[in-house]
Amino acid sequence: PLVQLLHDLIIKAEPTSMRKSIFTKIANTVFSWYTNTITTRIISKVLTIFFVISATLNILGSVALILAGHSPSFSEIGLFASSLVVGIMALIGLRFYVKKDRLQSYQYFQKATILAIFLLQFFLFLENELSALFSLSLFVSVYLILQYTIQAETRIKKSTIGAK
Repeated sequence: PLVQLLHDLIIKAEPTSMRKSIFTKIANTVFSWYTNTITTRIISKVLTIFFVISATLNILGSVALILAGHSPSFSEIGLFASSLVVGIMALIGLRFYVKKDRLQSYQYFQKATILAIFLLQFFLFLENELSALFSLSLFVSVYLILQYTIQAETRIKKSTIGAK
């Protein structure tokens, strides 16, 4: 009986108007800025150019290791394999970008970035030690941008579906 009474009270309760917090206002402002930016495709083009260059360099680096002709070390084999995998994931993302499915494209770019952070960077640290910190910070930054982009793209898709 008590549960039913509380349930009825909650259902019948009138919501009070809530003031939006400063964080909600900032999030809404950033989201509307992003929505306006993405419609001009600036971020899409920047991310796509980054991944075209990244995929090209990864695949060319892998080919260069093969053509070098010397006996590769463990880290060089790891660099080759991880560069190839990251490059292929980026190319799959580019395929979806060409098909105009930005969300799917960003998700593959995110997978490529995660692989670059956890696989490629590991072998770069084995090979180059501290000089690999720059590329690690670059890929972490790209990952954070992609994470936000995917969230915003998902919100755009949901609001488009809800408007129909």
